[in-house]
Amino acid sequence: LIYILRGYNGEDLSEFVDNLRYYRAVKVDGEGSGVDTLSSDVPIDSADKHLDRLEDNIFRFGQGVNNSPDKFGNAPSGVALENLYALLDLKANATERKFRKALQEFFWFFTEFLRIKKLGEFDYKEIQMTFNRSKITNQLEKVQMINQ
Repeated sequence: LIYILRGYNGEDLSEFVDNLRYYRAVKVDGEGSGVDTLSSDVPIDSADKHLDRLEDNIFRFGQGVNNSPDKFGNAPSGVALENLYALLDLKANATERKFRKALQEFFWFFTEFLRIKKLGEFDYKEIQMTFNRSKITNQLEKVQMINQ
């Protein structure tokens, strides 16, 4: 929105903006004075396309899952589900690597603390970590493939 000022009675533009923000009104003086506005209309089609592209990019770069039915249909196959959750699986793999490293450093610190306090000698490398993940799949399709 652009304001067009004609014969404005204020001292400067910052005073105009302050009056507009605070009083929701503008004081004008004289016959040729006034305030007009110019605005540009955004076409609805281009705004919708932009928002759709923005939504897709959010899911893609956030490595999330857009589970709206128009993306994978009402009865997705196992391959479609695997493709749908591929980015999320990559994100889970990266997160697991970071957790493993952080937990290994923590276990080293804890075993060193126990050694210093003379509460026992432990090797942090002997600790095994297991991360369990659930994955959505089409079980019926897998059973049918096994039967065939």
